[in-house]
Amino acid sequence: MKRRVLHFFSSHSKRSEVHEIREDLRSTSNTVKKYALRQTIASMTVGKDMSGLFSDVVNCMQSNNLEVKKLVYLYVNQYAKTQPDLAILAVNTFVKDASDYNPLIRALAVRTMSGIRLERVLEYLAPPLRAALRDADPYVRKVACLAVAKVYESSPRLAREGGFVQTLQAMLTEDGNPMVLSNAVAALSSIARRAGTSAESQQVFRVDRSLLSRLLIALNECNEWGQVVLLEAVARYVPGDAREAQVILERVLPRLQHANSAVVLAAARVVRNVAASSPAVSSPKVLPAVLSLVSTRQPPEVVYVALRTLNAMAQLDRGSLPGHFRAFFCDFDDPPYLKQEKLEMLVLVAAAENYERVLPELMAYANEVDVELACTAVRAIGRIGLLVEAAADACMEALAGTVRQSAPHLTQAALVAVQELMRRYPGRYATAAAVVQRLVAVSRSVDADTGQLELVPYEDVAARAALFWLLGECAPADALPLLRSVVSAGVDDEGFLGEAPAVQLQILTAAAKLWLRDAKAGQAASPSGELLRQALASAVSGAEESLDVRDRALLYRRLWEEGSGLEAVLAAERPAVRAPEALWESEEVLRRWLSEIGSVASVIGLVWVQSADSPPDRFVGEAGSAEELEPERGAESAPAPTPSGAMTVSPPSRSLLSADRGRGLRITGGVVQDAPPKRRWALAMTLENLNVLPGASGFAVQLNRNVLGLVPAAPMQVRPPLLQAGDSATVVVPLEQRAEHADDAKGRVLQIAIKCSPLGVLYFADTVPPTLIFRGASGAMDRGRFLQEWNRGGAEELRQRLPWRRVSSVEDARSRLLGLRAGDEAVLLHVVAERRLDGGRAVQLFAVVGVGMQAVLLVELVLRGEERVCEVGMRGRVSDACRRAFLESVGDCL
Repeated sequence: MKRRVLHFFSSHSKRSEVHEIREDLRSTSNTVKKYALRQTIASMTVGKDMSGLFSDVVNCMQSNNLEVKKLVYLYVNQYAKTQPDLAILAVNTFVKDASDYNPLIRALAVRTMSGIRLERVLEYLAPPLRAALRDADPYVRKVACLAVAKVYESSPRLAREGGFVQTLQAMLTEDGNPMVLSNAVAALSSIARRAGTSAESQQVFRVDRSLLSRLLIALNECNEWGQVVLLEAVARYVPGDAREAQVILERVLPRLQHANSAVVLAAARVVRNVAASSPAVSSPKVLPAVLSLVSTRQPPEVVYVALRTLNAMAQLDRGSLPGHFRAFFCDFDDPPYLKQEKLEMLVLVAAAENYERVLPELMAYANEVDVELACTAVRAIGRIGLLVEAAADACMEALAGTVRQSAPHLTQAALVAVQELMRRYPGRYATAAAVVQRLVAVSRSVDADTGQLELVPYEDVAARAALFWLLGECAPADALPLLRSVVSAGVDDEGFLGEAPAVQLQILTAAAKLWLRDAKAGQAASPSGELLRQALASAVSGAEESLDVRDRALLYRRLWEEGSGLEAVLAAERPAVRAPEALWESEEVLRRWLSEIGSVASVIGLVWVQSADSPPDRFVGEAGSAEELEPERGAESAPAPTPSGAMTVSPPSRSLLSADRGRGLRITGGVVQDAPPKRRWALAMTLENLNVLPGASGFAVQLNRNVLGLVPAAPMQVRPPLLQAGDSATVVVPLEQRAEHADDAKGRVLQIAIKCSPLGVLYFADTVPPTLIFRGASGAMDRGRFLQEWNRGGAEELRQRLPWRRVSSVEDARSRLLGLRAGDEAVLLHVVAERRLDGGRAVQLFAVVGVGMQAVLLVELVLRGEERVCEVGMRGRVSDACRRAFLESVGDCL
């Protein structure tokens, strides 16, 4: 036998290497073929093009050697798309292997055929796949389940019409092997996510009470990855009562101590979701389980996922984690991204009882050689002072201890932090005076030529603005010469006119405050007056780029000339800046994150909906391509006529498209509605061109099908037509409702596409407030029709229990519910029937709610005073997203 030395994973090779491999592939020896195939796969791995060997590799499929077949199948999967005609030649061998006596070969053939995403190959796959789903060997059935999901991804029509989805659904109840069951659940879950609407998704895969029992029983018999799949399915089930919730917890709670972190997170998701749907059930073991992933020596990626989960938990309940602050101290070998996340957690868990032990740790991090970590630690000290009032003085002293002249990055971060603390607590100047003096001392230097004081040229604009704010607010001894060094310098010397507008504004205010201090002391003719005059003159004559700076200078000069006007403005009592919100995100978003614990969505901080970054399947008017977003001819030159009574609305502050995702274009705003009685709709946006060169132009907008049936009523008009870098524009696009474009599958999510040159099409989404997607349903149906629709087959019921938070009695809850208003200001609940239960201690309401333009939701509300809960039952062909929106409205009301 010929023997060669095989240099696997080498990036260079002899010129005749491919020729030698081809000769070995044609050998009659399985050993020689095996070595040749290994060399081929190794060359593929380092990026070499080995597609020229396709026909020779396919001929090796005739071998009965299992290892040779595995290597051949791996090669075919890689190059089938580039060699589709040759891939067809291997189909007969695939079909033959699918009926081999060896179950490993049968499974391998089905797996490989399903992985080749070619329509012509999938046509031959149907008979072998159908046989594999009924195979006697569970390993073959397990592989076949996942093959169905691959087929559905490539050809949904083949998967549906071939009966494969129905076969998977039958296997959920008929197949007794736990691994087959877990793979069937995984396949159906994948197919359900790709289904077009929520109703179709429910038809593909829905966990009911009978299936729940099978899933819970199979948990004990599956491997760890099978358990993850089953737990994710169980997390979708909403228990009907407290007893059922307790049964689920008894089966799932032991998984919180599992050695596999994925199982722990999946079990935590189940426990939290069950506890959220059943107020009588608590979930105290979730927090220790997730904390254990941080405190034990887990891989850094696992720790990061656990920290992101704990971040959301801490925001929802800041009192749950202060006692565990030591778990978030950084280890020396933690990667940078993990240290950043731990510092964020230290801010969230800081409280009056533990800040004295947290601050020294942060001060130690501020001395790290990692500049980014050190600056984050300084900012964290300031944020703790903002959130915990008792720690404000200690944070001030800690900030003073971190600054030094040899570390300007720390001083810049400390300047901003001290400014925020002083604005938050304006009455603590005695404590802040020494800190400000320390900051000013390290921020000044002496010019070697003139011997005069000058400021250190910090690069951070926010830090420079904060420094001048402190000079004006606290007026240290060096304030006047330091300000003079900036105001008197020219543009070339980076003086006043060389500063950013935000810094110029603070210089003007600081100069005015210094003059006001001297004027109160009877020194109106002091050097501070000349400084103020010079600063105002420079701002009025030289600040052409910023109208804000020029306007403030003109205002100060006019008030200065009037005598006491400047004092009335600058010496007025100012309220303290409101403390920052404990929640960086809304409570609703945080709860959605925690309902998806362990998923990518919860880690990167996105609610699980179709990504706004990627284009949706289809836009309104069959707008599936970018060409259909072209602006109308002449749209850039001729403004659209303004209708009488046009809407005058201000865009909301919601972030729609960040500058990163918009490649330099930032968009804020959202869908708004006019005031009564007109109730007109519009898409109001603020477009900011941060760095799109040479400018953005040719704007057009389109909306995907949505629950409200909203479509643009006029072309998108941007003024000026060319939005240059640094410019911004406010745009109001009128919207109209069309029944043919109404679709409630996405609930409150409104998908938007904007096209402009040179960026192309940008996709993003807005979330409509819950009440706006509902309409009044007065007169929609009488009691007889309501009963008929309620009992109609196919109208699946969803039940939920919502605890009371704002009401104290049944009557109070009833009156608040009946006072709910829909988006059109009509009464939200059209009550069809009402009765008293339990001797008047409970009230049962049957009502109709209008959803979007056409749909109706049938609801049953039971208010129980003793349990202080509202039981909500819902039926109707309405998406789960819209049902959740109704639950949110009811929950907020109660």
